[in-house]
Amino acid sequence: MAKEKYKVQTYEIDFKCDVCGKGWYRPTGEVLLTFPAQFPHKCNFCGAEMNVREHTYPYTVVEKVEECADSAKN
Repeated sequence: MAKEKYKVQTYEIDFKCDVCGKGWYRPTGEVLLTFPAQFPHKCNFCGAEMNVREHTYPYTVVEKVEECADSAKN
């Protein structure tokens, strides 16, 4: 197995409340056991509620930018 080292860029993805436009949706800690599962979120400013399917917000995405020249090939 070869090891490789990469430079990465990290992004945080967040979901602004579309009701008040001021707060952010945050998970309530509950999971609805539907198919697919849903994650209830509540705005931390106005209290608006919504269910999200994919995952909870905020979440982090890491993308490969480029391979480093000194990657270890072991």
